[in-house]
Amino acid sequence: MRLNGWQRIGLVASIVWVLAGGFWGNKIALDDADALTRAQRDACIAQNKRLYGEYGPYDQVYTPCSNQVGANYIHNAEGHWMAAALFAFVPLPIAWLIAYVLIALGRWIRAGFAKQ
Repeated sequence: MRLNGWQRIGLVASIVWVLAGGFWGNKIALDDADALTRAQRDACIAQNKRLYGEYGPYDQVYTPCSNQVGANYIHNAEGHWMAAALFAFVPLPIAWLIAYVLIALGRWIRAGFAKQ
């Protein structure tokens, strides 16, 4: 099967999108995991400050929360590759379908103006 110029451009754009979209989707998922982890840490510190006072002992206010950050981040980041894959691959068939529908529509309109 031979590809015309527009199909080749679409193929190259699709490959670029898979790479860029995958990295972009992964970054979005990891940024969301980071934001959630920070919120969990802040909530933990706020709870400990209520228990031990605003200027309570560091090892009772901050240390337990700092010890949980790594585990919370790993839990929150689970599935980030799935998000990256969805972000990279789901738009492709939709974009190709839209492109072919627009091409067919353009040909149909152009045929309406052709001399009979």
